Amino acid sequence: SSSSSSSSSTPSPPHTPLVASPVVVSSSSSLSSLIRQPNKGAEQASAQWLKRSLQSRQLNSDNREWLLIGIPTVPRVNNEDHLIRVLAAIFDQLPIDPSDDFYGRVKVLVMDASHKHHIRYEEAKAKWGDQSGSPHAKHVEFFQEPTVTVDVGGMKGGSANRPGDKVRRQTRNIASVLRQAAYRGSYFLFLEDDMLMCPQAIQSAVYLIDRVTSYHKNWFAVRSSFGMNGIFMQTKDIDTFAKYLVQHQARRPPDHLVVEYYAGEVEQSAKIKQNRPHFGFRYNLCDHLGKKSTLRGEQAKQMPVCYEELVFPAVFNVESFKPKECPNDDLWPCPKTPPEPRLEGLPKAILPPTHPSKNPKKKRH
Repeated sequence: SSSSSSSSSTPSPPHTPLVASPVVVSSSSSLSSLIRQPNKGAEQASAQWLKRSLQSRQLNSDNREWLLIGIPTVPRVNNEDHLIRVLAAIFDQLPIDPSDDFYGRVKVLVMDASHKHHIRYEEAKAKWGDQSGSPHAKHVEFFQEPTVTVDVGGMKGGSANRPGDKVRRQTRNIASVLRQAAYRGSYFLFLEDDMLMCPQAIQSAVYLIDRVTSYHKNWFAVRSSFGMNGIFMQTKDIDTFAKYLVQHQARRPPDHLVVEYYAGEVEQSAKIKQNRPHFGFRYNLCDHLGKKSTLRGEQAKQMPVCYEELVFPAVFNVESFKPKECPNDDLWPCPKTPPEPRLEGLPKAILPPTHPSKNPKKKRH
């Protein structure tokens, strides 16, 4: 099943749009010059951009926890090191100097949902946990799911749109992570243990949250990746969503329920939403590891790569970015006349080799 309509209201005008990987350039800057000197130019521009963002209203609070990233994890069949790689990709984007203004502002909540021995979880905890001596210990919290959650019953094997017992358990795992994060910090980001955050995705997150808040202070959700990933919510809202997940776990899989919830597609979720807008970011901020879908255990279809546009059918139409409606913006919905146009294209040199723009002849499925 899919989503088809949005109840988002038209937001107020934004401030200057940036490209998804936050390389700060004016609309008159030369894209070719960035491509010729990608590392130096991107690094310098990103440092300037992040310094400016740290002075924004988003990070001017006494609360050190600003963004919480929730990752439920279970052992892989072949003991793949996905969790280690996922955490390393995040920590590589965070400062190690305690005097840095951004130090400790992002915290990853890693929940062992296996209720048995999880080798990769223990490895990650030894590498980055409280007793590790790692400077990134400030950026992570390891914990066990408090209890074995109760299955409300339903189909055993399930189908693509009707969750079986395994998917229902995963839904309850997500709810457990949400409860751990509820009312802490300011914002929550959903992430699975086989999804890498793209290079500069943390900086992109600061930018898009600052930007979407300028559109509508009480926004409901922002989609910046696919599946149960890259979805931003405000932590004041996530306890209510945890209850919604548990209540409806037997009806739809969690990556369908979350869209139903923030798009207000049923009477209950519409009442909770109260016409607060949800947004779609133009670019994908996460990259999938492995060949199988975490939720469905089947061969995954070709998925968007880093900074590929998040348009339908990669995500549901009700949450997708719509280039025809917002050609000069990187958030949908958008004002009709942004103050200045978005820089066309992304510097190819900072994109992964698999990105479609580097393989124009490669057919996308």
